[in-house]
Amino acid sequence: MVKMSQSSLLDTFLKTKSSRTRKAYLQDFAHLASFLDMPSAETVLMVLLAKGPSYTLEQINKYQDFLEQRGLHCSTINRKLSAIRAIITYAQEVGRIDWELSLPNIRMSSKQERNQLPAVKRLISSVDRTTSKSYRDFAILRLIFDLALRRNEIVALNYPEHVDLKNGVLCLPNPRSKEPIFIELPQQTLQSLSEWIKIRGSKKGPLFINYDPARKGERLTGRSVDRNVIKPLTYLIGLHLSPERLRTFGIEQALKLVQEKSFVLEDVLTSVKNDAHSVQPSTSRKVARNVEKSG
Repeated sequence: MVKMSQSSLLDTFLKTKSSRTRKAYLQDFAHLASFLDMPSAETVLMVLLAKGPSYTLEQINKYQDFLEQRGLHCSTINRKLSAIRAIITYAQEVGRIDWELSLPNIRMSSKQERNQLPAVKRLISSVDRTTSKSYRDFAILRLIFDLALRRNEIVALNYPEHVDLKNGVLCLPNPRSKEPIFIELPQQTLQSLSEWIKIRGSKKGPLFINYDPARKGERLTGRSVDRNVIKPLTYLIGLHLSPERLRTFGIEQALKLVQEKSFVLEDVLTSVKNDAHSVQPSTSRKVARNVEKSG
């Protein structure tokens, strides 16, 4: 078994994460240390690894109960648990320990699930756009939430083939017909795309490119949209959302607006079910229930 100090173990583990994730994990570890009345994350790690799985699970269960009693959203609790789970898994991978820790996420109630939408809207209104990647990520976020596009549809887009900034139109291939689908871009979506393309440049090719050093300049993949765009952004607000869940929030928001304007809900759901770029019927029924409850 490889010998490694708790300090170097933590440092090495954090180096495998992005700067944003490192910051969040350090805050989570510090919070756990405070709860356990220990001076530092290194001390917590030393004690937990030394005392083994039974003691560790007992302490983490107490910590989870404490977080739930404070009324924290389950996604925030799961984020904190994931930091603990990740460092334990890493310790096992590098040979520091020879035991595993079963630490499943907690599930949210239907009420908590509905209450995620305001947090998503706050995220969209407060995304920090200071780097080229952040402008790219924000444009992707808007396409998913505003237009309910799937991630694979987004990464397949080319510029200028599928994007007409002058007329504010997005052109999508239609899997059911040779005729493309033309989507009028909402002002905020058009603005985010315009800002991104200004940074990207006018060169023909993939609309969204990769910033990973190994694949820089290549077409972004659907997997990267999930792992490197949406999850890191939603992690910042204590949520763990997939692009698909974010897309459903966008549809729910649209249907709420439709309801406020007194359109016929069944007509909207029929359109949603028949549209090649919308949710499946089962999801549509779920959306309908959410809209009816929100009214």
